[in-house]
Amino acid sequence: MESGAILQIFDYEAVIRARELGWKGELCMLVTLSGQEHKDDKARHAWLTTEEGVKDIAKYATIYAPNFSLLAVPSADGTSYTISPLGDMVRKSGMKLHAWTLRADSLPRGFRTFGEVLDVAFGTIRLDAVFSDFPDRVVNYLKATNLR
Repeated sequence: MESGAILQIFDYEAVIRARELGWKGELCMLVTLSGQEHKDDKARHAWLTTEEGVKDIAKYATIYAPNFSLLAVPSADGTSYTISPLGDMVRKSGMKLHAWTLRADSLPRGFRTFGEVLDVAFGTIRLDAVFSDFPDRVVNYLKATNLR
């Protein structure tokens, strides 16, 4: 019986290893340009944001979950943002797209309100899911916009 569990991993090699060990469920590649705390893999994570890297990890992962700022990239002065092509690359690869961590008390640079963050996350980028410490705000948004 499948548990429905999602295995979420920051380590590229560990994602591959999970499949080698027989993991058949959802497998999420978490991505950040700062790399992992206990491993110097900034270059690997930067590569995972390229078309080549996305195509490669899609051989193993079913979910791609970057830090939200890799999808809505803040301007140098932090007053605006641009949508990166990363989300489209992920969708073309066949993976689901999640992002982390959306916080109402610490907005991503370039955003003025949490509502604006959610509009971009679910409307513009079309995320399948988000990591958030404010489930009430996310659930209310999804209900109000008829997305759930």
